[in-house]
Amino acid sequence: MCQYCSECRVFCLARQYGLLDLETLTPENQGMDIEVSPHQASNFFSSSGRRKLNAEDVYPAEEMFYELMKVQNVRVKEENPGPAEQRAVEKWKDIDAATRCLQLCVISNMLKVECCFNGAHSMDEVGLGAYGLYTTLPGLDCTFPGGYEGLIKNLMSELPRDLVTYNRPVRCVHWNNTEKEENSLMIECDDEKKIAADHLIVTVPLGYLKTHHSTLFSPPLPLHKLHSVERLGFGTTNVIYVEFDSPWWDADCENIYFVWEDE
Repeated sequence: MCQYCSECRVFCLARQYGLLDLETLTPENQGMDIEVSPHQASNFFSSSGRRKLNAEDVYPAEEMFYELMKVQNVRVKEENPGPAEQRAVEKWKDIDAATRCLQLCVISNMLKVECCFNGAHSMDEVGLGAYGLYTTLPGLDCTFPGGYEGLIKNLMSELPRDLVTYNRPVRCVHWNNTEKEENSLMIECDDEKKIAADHLIVTVPLGYLKTHHSTLFSPPLPLHKLHSVERLGFGTTNVIYVEFDSPWWDADCENIYFVWEDE
């Protein structure tokens, strides 16, 4: 496992505390071959009532979409990406109008999927500078039978008693970024208690930070940090659980996509 990313560190801690099942701990599940994306069987259904779209209608559109997204990523990083867009569009010259229309609908669906992954209403809200850096590793998703609480309890058991304090709202963070002085960082709480610190990690929600940064920090944050806070956006990802009496999709299906042809 990678020693740098937070997910790998959580995995190692969970393994150390015995929170993972035997299937998760197999060597095959801990592989890290980032050159090969794991294949996921998908079913595509259309809004016109066709039970399942043909692979020859769907896969070329998927290929086109990911190629165009890759081109856009290159365009952000390089001034002259080359005529890759033209090469992608050339593949559609000999396709009949009906098939082309269907494939455009598939591409529209894939764009919505990207919005879901990024928690955004539109890809116009997503910075493309880091697009393509995220890689899905092979193997099972690791889940803790008792939730993350088991990990937290084990971590807390290794800390001295009464080291962690709860229910103490912070009124203001007094800091000094000019010189490294003793007690240059002071956390003022609502109960007027003051806590000296060497380092502080602030994990408040972005919306709270946008609204209260002027009173939360004294002196105010540097302009470049304030500009980043102002420019950053956030979306909402909703999870809806649907239960059916019996499965109507293929046995090996991992993803179900609905292609709307009448938008």
